[in-house]
Amino acid sequence: MDNQSGRKLYNGLCIGACVFGVLSIVLRESEMLTLVLLAAAVVLVIAAALVQWKYGRCPHCGGHLPFQSGKLSHCPHCGERI
Repeated sequence: MDNQSGRKLYNGLCIGACVFGVLSIVLRESEMLTLVLLAAAVVLVIAAALVQWKYGRCPHCGGHLPFQSGKLSHCPHCGERI
C-alpha cells in the first residue's frame, strides 16, 4: 500500500469513527448499544493511528510525513519527490 492509499484508508477510518461516535450519542436507547458503538469508534481511531504510523512515511527515507500531509510534493526530511 502506498502513501495515497494509506491516506484514503486513514480518512475512511476517521469518518467511520466519527459516525459511530455520533450514533452513540444519538441512539441512547440502551446502555449496551451505546457502549458497543463507543467501543467500535475507539477501535477505528486506533486502527487509523496504526495506518498513519505504518503508511504515513516517505518512500525514500522512511521519515514520518506531517499528519496533514495532504498533497505534499516533496518530503520535508530528504527533499525527494513523493
